Amino acid sequence: MERPPQNASEPTSTSNSNFTQLLNDSIERLENDFTSGARQLADAALSDLSYLIDAAGHKAKDRDDLWQHAVSAAKALSNARPSMSAAVTSCLLRALSKLAEAWNRYEEGRGDGEIDVNFFVTVAMNVIEEMLEARNKAGVRLGESLAGYVDNGHKVCSTSFTALVNAY
Repeated sequence: MERPPQNASEPTSTSNSNFTQLLNDSIERLENDFTSGARQLADAALSDLSYLIDAAGHKAKDRDDLWQHAVSAAKALSNARPSMSAAVTSCLLRALSKLAEAWNRYEEGRGDGEIDVNFFVTVAMNVIEEMLEARNKAGVRLGESLAGYVDNGHKVCSTSFTALVNAY
């Protein structure tokens, strides 16, 4: 990862009420979700980050402003459920790292010309969609492996309802 934008402070286009409202809605959804496990909350936060980046793209002046919005949203989403923050934070940090890498790759290939903010939004949404698909496939493979383990006569003890459901 070469360069995240210079200043990862608060976004400069905070007048974007749609972004703020979406962020508040996402935080509230995460705070009130007591049925999902950490992995599901991380997936929800990652999906919400994609929508938030899209909303920020309508007001962001440039890549750095869009990055500041993304970082601000990721921090807020990570703090929504402190008991699940390890899973959510690691997922969102991985997403931010992949975004920075992808954005740098496209920016380097472009040379000196300016790249439209909407292009960075599209790249971000694609990167996050790929991550969500990969996470889903990994979860399915894990469930299948656990089911195979159980089918071979092994017993599984888990307090996780999700693990037990995936096992059968």
